Amino acid sequence: PSTGKIGRAKQSPQNNLPQVAVRILSTFQSRIYVFRAERLNVGECPIGVNPILASNAQNLAEVLHLLQSSNPARYKRFMKDVRTVFPDIHDISIVPVENNRVRINVWFVEPITERKDLTVALADCGTGVGQALAILYVVLNSDHPRIILIDEPQSFLHPGAIRKLFDILKRYPQHQYIVTTHSPT
Repeated sequence: PSTGKIGRAKQSPQNNLPQVAVRILSTFQSRIYVFRAERLNVGECPIGVNPILASNAQNLAEVLHLLQSSNPARYKRFMKDVRTVFPDIHDISIVPVENNRVRINVWFVEPITERKDLTVALADCGTGVGQALAILYVVLNSDHPRIILIDEPQSFLHPGAIRKLFDILKRYPQHQYIVTTHSPT
């Protein structure tokens, strides 16, 4: 008789509690996005199909390439926000390069000029541009509300650009932002 009780106890809802807790924790973790302040070599990476941006943005070219090719309307909205933060940027193109890689090129001239020789690789533009592109991508491309942790967003950005970036973040109130900074503004 005691064996029967033990058997029933193993099947009780209380024993499923750890599985439920793990599932809830997993869902909660997927809704948190943490940006690392350090972003190195974000302008080029292997081509792929992962739409999730790494916290150090090392696959920024991959996710932007995927966005540009799979969701042109959202990419257009992304570019509108990029131009708001950086009025000198007319377009961003993600182009294939050798060894199955993609690179982000920045157009400081109108694309209608067809002067791709005047584009600048993101790696040559400064860290602030890559940082803003990464933040805008996550905010715009999240299909559900997220808690977004941003470490030192003003690093390598002009004060006017950071103000415009935060104005854009306010347009996405479904997300909760936690920002660490040393900036008095």
